[in-house]
Amino acid sequence: MTLTYPNHSPQTTYVYLALGSNLGDRIHWLSQAREQVKTIAQSELHISKICKTPPYQGMDQPDYYNQVIGLATNLSATDLLEVCLSIEESLGRTRETLWSPRTIDIDILFYGQEVIRKTGLQIPHYDLYGRGFFLLPLGELDSKWIDPVSQKTIETLIQEWKQNTKEPYPCWL
Repeated sequence: MTLTYPNHSPQTTYVYLALGSNLGDRIHWLSQAREQVKTIAQSELHISKICKTPPYQGMDQPDYYNQVIGLATNLSATDLLEVCLSIEESLGRTRETLWSPRTIDIDILFYGQEVIRKTGLQIPHYDLYGRGFFLLPLGELDSKWIDPVSQKTIETLIQEWKQNTKEPYPCWL
């Protein structure tokens, strides 16, 4: 499916964010994150279905609920990152150890067609190509979106992931 982007003006950038939660009421945390993201949106949110994914490398923690949202924003990529971190903090996210359980995680997958590589901000997301919980919901929203690094569609990236992955497939709720 290819989306049209209503109210997306030249002064805004279309972005894709990944939401994930594996603590407490995961549906609630995803909903709360979406509501807070709406405050910076310059368009309607496009929202994927939720998928359930086992924790990274079989870690002993609850399964994740993940989804991807698309929206137009007038924020810079750096400001968008700050807002995402602020939303995480407001929803009880703590950063104790790498890959620790969390109420909410918000990752910037794409910021328009920009490629950004600086400390603390890598867009497209550094692990985009290896994670089904990023790719499958992205494909649901816009399978024809072109990745600015590989110049491949999300549809092609999904097929490559399916051929090469050893991780369990996410399942839709």
